Amino acid sequence: NGCLSIFDNSSTPALSGGPGETIDLRNVMIGGVPVTNIVIGSFAFHNRNTYTNFYINYVTRIGHSVFRDNDTALKKVEIEGSVPYIGTSANDASSYGLFSDCNALTNVVLRFPECTSIKNGRVFYNCAALPELILELPKFTAFPDYAFENCKSLTNLVLRCPMLTSIGGYQRNIDKLKHFELSSTNVVSLTGTEGFLDSDQDFVLET
Repeated sequence: NGCLSIFDNSSTPALSGGPGETIDLRNVMIGGVPVTNIVIGSFAFHNRNTYTNFYINYVTRIGHSVFRDNDTALKKVEIEGSVPYIGTSANDASSYGLFSDCNALTNVVLRFPECTSIKNGRVFYNCAALPELILELPKFTAFPDYAFENCKSLTNLVLRCPMLTSIGGYQRNIDKLKHFELSSTNVVSLTGTEGFLDSDQDFVLET
């Protein structure tokens, strides 16, 4: 089966396009062979402000800061695959994450059934227009510091992560949060998550 590696979309012909266009990599063929292995490197679509929607299947690796600083155009991202973790292996919680500073982003769907962790923090940092986030990650264990900081429009946060054990600190400026649903079979540490607890929201805990 085919493999596609994306490290700099400006030099990848299949990803060229003008403002407002959609990138759809759900059924890619290379030389008549279907692509079932897509590797997305760190900063692959960083600061492009070109594309509005992304649909990508068969992702096996995804770096950090992939969509970072797409602060005007990017609206929707749907990614599916077998990634073991999001980001690099550096475990740097202070670095910028997958969607940092995507101020226009309103819809995110991540289907990563094998993903266990996010190696770099601030994964949704400053996604100021994101109204709802529902994450179903069956093997996921921990959200890093700053993961949801400055999600100022977030009103509904649902984390269906049965293996989750902790949510890091500094989840600030999410005071519009009205519904926070957490599903886990473990005891989940919320140490330092003042953003969740300071807002006037319904808190639903399922075990």
